[in-house]
Amino acid sequence: MQPCARSFELTCGVAISAGVFERGGTSDLSKIQCADILAIALVDGALLLCSHGREIRVGAGEALLVRPGEATILNSIESSGGIALSVATERLSDAARRACASLGAPLDRVEALLDEAEGACVAHCGSELMSAAARLVAASREDDVARIRLCTLELASTIVAGLEGSTVAIDVSGSHRRIAEAAARAMRDRLDQPKTIPTLARICGTSPTILKESFREVYGMPVYAWYRRLRMEAASRRLIHGGESIAEVALSVGYSNPSKFAKAFGETMGMTPREWRRAMASTRL
Repeated sequence: MQPCARSFELTCGVAISAGVFERGGTSDLSKIQCADILAIALVDGALLLCSHGREIRVGAGEALLVRPGEATILNSIESSGGIALSVATERLSDAARRACASLGAPLDRVEALLDEAEGACVAHCGSELMSAAARLVAASREDDVARIRLCTLELASTIVAGLEGSTVAIDVSGSHRRIAEAAARAMRDRLDQPKTIPTLARICGTSPTILKESFREVYGMPVYAWYRRLRMEAASRRLIHGGESIAEVALSVGYSNPSKFAKAFGETMGMTPREWRRAMASTRL
């Protein structure tokens, strides 16, 4: 990571920093001596981890968990903004461990997941991770250490939930899976032209009722909720780059009314579009 806008040691054994991986940059994680667990939460861009013959890609809304060690290289595919959380487990106090466990990020579970994944894995978190990262950046700008600690625990619990959770059901009929996946493809296509559930049902060759049942079975949430999250995550990425007005970003994800867009964005991302853009600006991020 390039020099960071904010860097904090929160307690003995835990540190966070926010910054940018420049496109084409390379980081040798084997040189990190002060941590045995490293989590990198990406808000923008993409990274590629090369570790012991494996390649793992990480994108916006995802977090990489890795044990720094020999032959562990991180490459920046695109210019990427994110937050790095480093943990030296042997230095952590019992109180810090209890705090992590109470908020859904038990370190023994994290270590077990890393063991199962041979030292590196990706948490797919989406807007939840991006919102948690934004709140952490906002807290860091105010130098509010107590709030920074709480936001860091929130980010950690979001990452652990992303590692353990799966939005895809295992026992789903083939026809329901095909319907749900066809609907997801249709929603991803032309976000500036929103589609209603009856329209999606016609595209998928089914009824609205079966579409809604199939989608919930496969993706674990209602069609409308998934679609709104998809559009708000796309909007959040456009806001980071700062080249468009908020009204233009709203139109790009199918909202002709900026006020309705701002309300949907706030309910999904935890802050208004303007607050999001301002919070992300300090780290690009």
